[in-house]
Amino acid sequence: MAGLLDFSVGLLLAMMSKDLYDQAACKDMDTDMFFKTVYELEIEGIPIKTLRRVCAACPIRVECTEYAFQHEQYGTWGALTQEERILIRANNWANKSLTRLSRELSELGISIAEIIAMSRLRPQFYSSGLHRDRGNKSV
Repeated sequence: MAGLLDFSVGLLLAMMSKDLYDQAACKDMDTDMFFKTVYELEIEGIPIKTLRRVCAACPIRVECTEYAFQHEQYGTWGALTQEERILIRANNWANKSLTRLSRELSELGISIAEIIAMSRLRPQFYSSGLHRDRGNKSV
């Protein structure tokens, strides 16, 4: 992991000015923990909140977060884990797709709000077994 860590810190230094990096709250810490998964941290008894507190107090948290979204696949950067960055990216994509879909359906007189409401009912429909018995008149 040290090779990955050295590479990532080197990349960060290449992307940010030395002056900016020198302001990082984690610069004098053993940053290896920032490259562990949440699961690995839990096994070692390190809550993710520990890393988040460091990031929250960091004067370059915003720059670090921007860097992570643009360049870094692994680790916790700017208080966000790699999984959280993936979730945020997916949510952004989904929101854009939903907006486009809503516009297209609206042109046809179909309400996306009604569809979303129906989607919330589906798990009950499937868990009841009614979807299998639709043709059965005794249900």
